Amino acid sequence: MIIRVKTAEWAKCLWEPVRYLVLHGGRGGGKTTETAQMYAVDGARRKRNVICARQFQNSIKDSVKPEIEAAIERCGLSKHYRILEDEIIGANGTVFRFKGLDRNIFSIKGWADVDDVWVEEANTLKGAALELLLPTIRKPGSRIVFTLNRHKRSDPVDKMFIGGTPPPNSIVRAVQWSDNPFFTDELEAERQRCLANDPERYAHIWGGEPDDVDGKSVINYLWVQAAIDAHLKLGFEPTGKKTAALDVADEGEDTSALAVKHGVVVTSISEWSGKGSDTFATAQRAVNECDGLGVPEFRYDADGIGAFVKGDVRIINEARAKEGKPPLVANPWRGSGAVLNPEKSDVEGRKNKDYFRNAKAQAWWSLRVRFRNTYRAVVEGAKFAPEDLISISSQGCDVHKVASELSQATYDEDMAGKIIVDKSPNGSMSPNLADSVMMLFAPVKTGFFRM
Repeated sequence: MIIRVKTAEWAKCLWEPVRYLVLHGGRGGGKTTETAQMYAVDGARRKRNVICARQFQNSIKDSVKPEIEAAIERCGLSKHYRILEDEIIGANGTVFRFKGLDRNIFSIKGWADVDDVWVEEANTLKGAALELLLPTIRKPGSRIVFTLNRHKRSDPVDKMFIGGTPPPNSIVRAVQWSDNPFFTDELEAERQRCLANDPERYAHIWGGEPDDVDGKSVINYLWVQAAIDAHLKLGFEPTGKKTAALDVADEGEDTSALAVKHGVVVTSISEWSGKGSDTFATAQRAVNECDGLGVPEFRYDADGIGAFVKGDVRIINEARAKEGKPPLVANPWRGSGAVLNPEKSDVEGRKNKDYFRNAKAQAWWSLRVRFRNTYRAVVEGAKFAPEDLISISSQGCDVHKVASELSQATYDEDMAGKIIVDKSPNGSMSPNLADSVMMLFAPVKTGFFRM
């Protein structure tokens, strides 16, 4: 059977023969529409037994049945399917059933012969349901598809697939409104309305960010969006010194990240796994990347395992000297260290020693000011000197990931009333890209910024 349909580029992953497929993102990406269309087409081509589930379903109207019906009509497959009150049956024996899990969770145990389970609004799926679902769907070649807009990082599906290391044979894909080629004018009007009237909720509703931040965000998601290619938007060129900053990973699941800037423009951010390697390999890669980009020095996180980088770079430089290469300077930076210029006032009315608990809090706050300045310059037309701004190049950076990480950190006050920063609230993953950017712009001299 030849069926021709229009589909988004990202939706190709819906056809991959993987065990788990997780699609997450904000409003307007087309996750539900494309998934329903895939099932309508796939069910017409071959016999499939599909359960369309969700945690809460008070009636069939709450299910994705209307979405599949619309897809059947859109794809010209109405003659192939019979639409019943609570099922859809194909001429080849394909069956779509629609189940709510909250009222009868143990009904999952009867699904052993199911080919596919599609869990919509999977952010609401309870741990007990997930625990029963995964081993029950065990038919050879069976698949479980989750679609969701993230809510809490502690939600079972989020924790297993997005915030942690997903099981083998998984695809986890962020789908945003900008990925949807069929994004309508009406949706764009709604997006712009939310952006203008409810910017604090925009990152969750349209950006797909988790909605569980308990503290106050250090850097607003919209500020980061404004900073993407800000040098192009505001018409200034990268000038000044080229430097880099290295966030060092251990040998576990964490990753190392190297951010590079030319003046105030972040030109590139690279990321790599620390698994199966050591700090020497990380230092060597950082040196090689700096060499290739014409960067003479980098700053590195000297807390924890990063403390070994100093000795590693010394050995690397000894080898470079024998090859007639100049040494590459590696400067340690410690977020746990004391604040810079403790008697000065980076925030008017408070001495640094009274306002920030440590260098990390001071560095994140300086970055906050840069992003806020940039947002005001790009969106409001406010005037700032380029050296007080920040721009993130879309050519050398994963802007979606870095925006997500930079807007993840929260701040609060400790018992002494000093600012503290939590870069991984609610057990979220360590923001390695964001950490490298933070170190890249950490203040190093008096008068670096003002509130």
